[in-house]
Amino acid sequence: MHNARSFFIALFLACSFAGASPATEAEHTSPPAVTSHEINVVRQVAIALAAGSDAVQDLRGKRIMEIFKQPQYNPIPVDVQVAVIWAMQNGYLDQVPVDRVKEFQTKFTEFLTTRKVELLAKIDREKALSDALTADLKAVADEFKQTWK
Repeated sequence: MHNARSFFIALFLACSFAGASPATEAEHTSPPAVTSHEINVVRQVAIALAAGSDAVQDLRGKRIMEIFKQPQYNPIPVDVQVAVIWAMQNGYLDQVPVDRVKEFQTKFTEFLTTRKVELLAKIDREKALSDALTADLKAVADEFKQTWK
């Protein structure tokens, strides 16, 4: 899931799993049109990952499902979702025990919203993952990973 279309599908699913609609009009118009077939395929892949026989993929699927959960009536801001989903897609949660994924997400969110406000503003402003923004996300995720225990 390294292209923009896949990223927006993942973001759409994050919203749909949480029972919320995307928060901004830009999310509706930025990605290319996503068909219901594509959504179903991605959901089937997520289900397959969660129920897969391979232990590594099974745990990755469980982590993904934990990340997609959002508190009712308290949706996670889109810029934070982008950073968290990017970290998930790029293996930053692979070593986090499944039962601590929400804790990781909460602490990473606090880190972003208190110490990396400029990165969140850049995500919100650019609406797409450029090479520069991806490099910034990597640097921030690496910095946070150093403090995570």
